[in-house]
Amino acid sequence: MRPHHLNSLYHIITLLLFFLHCQISQTTEQPNTGHPMVIQSDVAEFDDHRSIASYLGNVIIIKDDCHLKTNKLVIYKNKKINRIKQITAIGKPSRFHYQSNLQKSIGYGKANMIKYFQKKYKIYLINQAELEQDGNIIHGALLTYYLKKRLLTSQKKHKSQTTIILKPKKGNTL
Repeated sequence: MRPHHLNSLYHIITLLLFFLHCQISQTTEQPNTGHPMVIQSDVAEFDDHRSIASYLGNVIIIKDDCHLKTNKLVIYKNKKINRIKQITAIGKPSRFHYQSNLQKSIGYGKANMIKYFQKKYKIYLINQAELEQDGNIIHGALLTYYLKKRLLTSQKKHKSQTTIILKPKKGNTL
């Protein structure tokens, strides 16, 4: 059994997986719920020649219980295999939240830039990155989640440091 502080951190890390599932459920082996993904924006542009879809201004994405709000969203598609290869969300900050039937609380995340690379199985939360769930928070300049390894890392940028706040469970001490 994991210590409480590691278990809390694990829940924060899984928040990234939930975000990934919402954005690219058709590019993973996870089952699709059959519900459509709804994307709203002030402007939408589809460049079939370059296989890029761009959404600008007040972008809102809703897929099941996942919501993403950002200023700009760019989806790059691999035309040969008809799959998403990269998703980039840019905002001040981009924010997302997700609630699964498997968890009781809503998970939140934000960063000025969120990048997902399907082939590398990586998600980057860049500049003022933060994940929160059940009062547990991790904040850093650059958070990277390696999907296959289920590994979250935080890299230092300039003089920044990573901050982790773990809310104690009632009756538990660390």
